[in-house]
Amino acid sequence: MNRKVFAVKYATRSAQTKSYYHGHSDPHENSTSDMDYFVWIIQDENQTILVDCGFTKETAEKRGRKYLNSPVDSLKDLGISPTDVDYMIITHLHYDHIGNISRFPNAKFFIQEKEMAFWTGKYAGKKEFKHHIEVVDVLTLVEENFNNRVIFLNGNKQIFPGIEVILAPGHSSGLQMVAITDGDSRILLTSDASHFYSHYQQDRLFSTIDNLPAMYDALEMIREEEAKGTIIVPGQSHMIYWQGDFVGRLYFC
Repeated sequence: MNRKVFAVKYATRSAQTKSYYHGHSDPHENSTSDMDYFVWIIQDENQTILVDCGFTKETAEKRGRKYLNSPVDSLKDLGISPTDVDYMIITHLHYDHIGNISRFPNAKFFIQEKEMAFWTGKYAGKKEFKHHIEVVDVLTLVEENFNNRVIFLNGNKQIFPGIEVILAPGHSSGLQMVAITDGDSRILLTSDASHFYSHYQQDRLFSTIDNLPAMYDALEMIREEEAKGTIIVPGQSHMIYWQGDFVGRLYFC
């Protein structure tokens, strides 16, 4: 199968390094470092799949993020129109993953049922959680469910040949990673189960936590994948393999 995977970088932020980690940090992490924001395209001769859809310029201004380019507009560099996207895998419902969902009129949306249940449940409005979402984004997905465009998953599942979602809660209640296999090659898009390489390599947690033990389990899953030869692509590392200003081709071609 002629499958390609692309990273689309659309925003960035600079913050104290220690703010990216839960708990204690060493003195060297008082310096600043960058965190980048991506959406991902999985494309073959049969279909176009988007993994998450980023946030809008308005949200970037509200939250103090540097907006480089609309992820929707950046898809044009790959010759992809929003109407070309057949499916979207939503890793979780935080603001930086579903902010452009209304711009994909033909897509169906894969999401873990646990994730949707949490953000429509009793704790979603608590300020410690609510800060991580834009309410309008969640409401948009709820509306799309009534339009029969949401596909609910419960745990790990191969959704297409060579494309598997892996439940990895901890950062959020129903976060899912995406594994893509083509021949002997396998890529794992960790999303925010591991924002940076350092999170899973050093067994360190990101600062936003839904369930601390579950987050440790997710990091262990990633290390087990790497030990089997899987190429690990963290969700927000600025160190990933890169070509071009906004669109980077990953490992299949």
